[in-house]
Amino acid sequence: MLFTRNVVLFVCVLPALVIGLQVFLSMQENKWLGLLLPMLCALLSLTALRGIVVLPGESLWQVLPTVVLTVLYGQTRILVSMSRDGLVPAKLAQVNRRSVPGFNTLLVGGVVALLAAVVPLSDLTDATSIGTLVAFGIVNIGVVVLRYRKPDLDRSFRTPLMPWVPLIGVALCVYLVLGLDAFTWAVFGVWMLVGLVVYFAYGMPRSKLNRAAG
Repeated sequence: MLFTRNVVLFVCVLPALVIGLQVFLSMQENKWLGLLLPMLCALLSLTALRGIVVLPGESLWQVLPTVVLTVLYGQTRILVSMSRDGLVPAKLAQVNRRSVPGFNTLLVGGVVALLAAVVPLSDLTDATSIGTLVAFGIVNIGVVVLRYRKPDLDRSFRTPLMPWVPLIGVALCVYLVLGLDAFTWAVFGVWMLVGLVVYFAYGMPRSKLNRAAG
């Protein structure tokens, strides 16, 4: 019963509560309220996960849809931001009358559905893991670099115990990616190569930020 309750909290209640808090806090002028959101979300996640991690094998099929939905939502919004800068075609930034990137969402959903149909789940999870871990590691490094290169940059949240927290994050990411097999690394390398070719051949010459800096 406790396990089921925590799964429901993690899958259903937590996302709705977090979105509601984001909307509420975005309407407030007190910046300290905004700082409470990351801590509150972390506490809610830990509470929900307390019952889920007890039975990881049985809970995977219940938690996985939440992860997939989160990745889909995040990827569409990332493409919108990239499109507005010119890194990818402008079509991906178009939104409908409800402010939803319809074409973008259909494209991402179609690609994900195709991959899910033809690629084994274990390979997909490994590929997702290495991509996520590398991204998190880069973010941790970026936090340290920006703190020292641009100390006066306006920040809504400051990482405590600098630089130890980001460095620990990098170390944990490295530890986890080293446990992945050679095939996953090969796929990741090919995907990175394709991304670099697209970036230098298409994205960088059209980037508004790059032109402004140059």
